[in-house]
Amino acid sequence: YNTDRGWKISMIINNLKKTAFLLLICVALTGCQRKAGADINEKMDDYAESGLRGELNIPEKESFEFGETNGKKILLDTENILLPETDRMESIRYKEIQIDRDYKKKVAECIFDKDNEIYEYNGKLSKEMHDENICYYKKCEDIAKKQGDKDAVEAYREMAAEEEQKKTQAAPLHPAGEYESDSYIGYIDGKTFLLNFTESGDGFELKRYPEELTYDVIHADDITYAYCITEYGDGKEQELIQTNELNRAEISKEEAIKEAGDFWADIGIGNVMMAEAATAEWLCRDLALGQNEESVIYDGYYITFTDAVESNPAYLGFCDETNILSPIEGDQRSMTSQIYEVNINDNGIVGIVCRQKYQRSDSKQDQQVLMDWDKLLETVSLEFDNYSNDNISGDIIFNYARLTYCMTLQDNGEFVLSPVWVFLSLDEISLEYQIDAYPNEMLIIDACTGKFITICTF
Repeated sequence: YNTDRGWKISMIINNLKKTAFLLLICVALTGCQRKAGADINEKMDDYAESGLRGELNIPEKESFEFGETNGKKILLDTENILLPETDRMESIRYKEIQIDRDYKKKVAECIFDKDNEIYEYNGKLSKEMHDENICYYKKCEDIAKKQGDKDAVEAYREMAAEEEQKKTQAAPLHPAGEYESDSYIGYIDGKTFLLNFTESGDGFELKRYPEELTYDVIHADDITYAYCITEYGDGKEQELIQTNELNRAEISKEEAIKEAGDFWADIGIGNVMMAEAATAEWLCRDLALGQNEESVIYDGYYITFTDAVESNPAYLGFCDETNILSPIEGDQRSMTSQIYEVNINDNGIVGIVCRQKYQRSDSKQDQQVLMDWDKLLETVSLEFDNYSNDNISGDIIFNYARLTYCMTLQDNGEFVLSPVWVFLSLDEISLEYQIDAYPNEMLIIDACTGKFITICTF
C-alpha cells in the first residue's frame, strides 16, 4: 500500500469536508433570502450571447417554482445551467437490437485470438481449464507455505486434488459452430476468457475465466486474487489523487482509448463517444483464504463510451437509488444511457461490459427546434398540475440543469436519442466538482416541447 497515496486521500477528504461545511453555512445564511419565480434572474447584459444560450435566452442562473405535488414543492434553484458545445441539436432514431448468430460471431471474432479456436460453453470445464485451476491452487499453496498458514495449505491441496479428479471426467469443448449459444470460451494472449451474451438481449460481457485467474492479467507478484472496482464516475475523483502517477501499465491513456474505440467500431458500434477514461483500480489479496490484508493496485484504464450525437454524449447517470420523476420505459434499471466499457492494459482488452439494447436504425439525423427557456419553464409547471408521485417525501430543489441527450420512447413507439433538459438534485460535493453521475432526484424534460418524456434505462 502506497503511504503517499494514503496521505493524499486523507488530505483530500479533509478538504472536501471543510468545503462541504462552508457551503452548508453559505446555504443557511442565504437560502432564506431566495424567492421562487423567474423574476429574480439578473438582467442579461446589453449584448446578445452567441450559441444556444443566446438563441434560447438561457440565463446563467435560475430560481423557479414548478408547482406542488402531494403537498410538496418542486423547485429549480441553480447557478449551474450547462449547455453542450454546439449551436444546434439533432435527434437519431434507434431500433431494438437483435442479438443473433451474426452479431455473436462478429463480436467473438473481434475479441478472441485469431489463431485459436472459439468454443461454445455449457458450464463445464475442459481438461485444459482444469489444468489452469490446478496450477492456480498450487500457486496458492506455495504462498500459504511461505506464510506458515497450515490450514490454507491443506485447503488448497485438497482443491487441487479435487480438480485432478474432475479433470479425468472432463470432455472437450465444442467449437462455436453456428453461434447458437449464449456463452463462449476463447483465448486472449493465450489466456481463457468467457464471453457471455445476456438472455435479456442487452449486450454482452467479457471476463477472465475461471474468475479466480483474473489476478494474472495485471502487473503484480505474489497475489492470487484481483477484482477491478473501477466504475464510471471514478475519473473525477482520481484526478484529485493523481492516480495516473500510480498506474503500472506501460500503455498510454491515448493508446488505450484508441484501441478501445477501434474495437467498438470493428463490431459495428460507431455512433459513440468516450465519456470517461479512468485508471483501472484493482482490489487485490495475496490469498483468497485466511485473514490476508487487501491492497490496491492501479493497472491499465477503464474506459466508458456512450451513445452520442456528433461530438455530444448522452447524459450518463446511475439511477438505482435515484428518485426519477419522469416516466420510464419498462422497469427502472441502473443507468440512464447505454454504456460500452472496456478494461484495457498491457495484456490488451481484459474486460468488457456492453449494455446495449438499441442500435441506430438509419443514418439520418433530424435537426430539432428547441423551446425558449421561459416558455419551457412555464410548460413544465403546467405538467405538474396533474402530477402525483408517492415517492416524494419532501420538497425537491433541483440545483443543477443540463441540456443534453437521452434515449427516449416517443408517442409513436419509436426509440429516439433526443435533446432533453436534465434537472438534478445533487449533494454539495457533487455540485462543487460538477459530478452529475449520482443524483438524488432527477427530472428529464423534452427540450423541444417542455413536456415529460418517457426515458429508457439500462
